[in-house]
Amino acid sequence: MRIRFFTIQFIVLLSSSGFAVADLKDDIGYTRLLLEQGVVNTPDGSGVSVSQAETANSTTSAYM
Repeated sequence: MRIRFFTIQFIVLLSSSGFAVADLKDDIGYTRLLLEQGVVNTPDGSGVSVSQAETANSTTSAYM
């Protein structure tokens, strides 16, 4: 009886949940930028110097 109840709950949960398709580039606005600027004129970051510095946390092996 209990397994049957959980099975019914599971089926109802699956049938009521929606399926969403999302793209990271749409979420951050990159696709819109491409449409506005065009592929040739879209900035790509070439010629920009970038560096990343991290330091170890003294109590754990995590970085900050």
